[in-house]
Amino acid sequence: MRGFLMGGLFGAALALYLNKSNNREMLMANMDKMANSLGDMFDTATEKMKEVTFNQMTKNMEGKKDKNFQDFDNGIEQIQDIINEDPKVKAESDKILKENENSITQ
Repeated sequence: MRGFLMGGLFGAALALYLNKSNNREMLMANMDKMANSLGDMFDTATEKMKEVTFNQMTKNMEGKKDKNFQDFDNGIEQIQDIINEDPKVKAESDKILKENENSITQ
């Protein structure tokens, strides 16, 4: 940010100096160079921000993915425990799984 402000001040001072000397072509050439430099600086800053944001999002997603898989595994275990506790539920579950296997193979 400090570099941006210093560049703006430098550019304004240069514009005033060149304007007083009535050298318009030099003023325009320098302003064009300054505009290109500022554009490059903004492009670089934008790319850096995208990279940092992407890296942070990737780290956050990896942590959530691991937690989601762990929660999924815990949920499956709980379902299996519930099914195995009651013989009627176990029989019904086995029936559903068998019907599902038959419908997939057909």
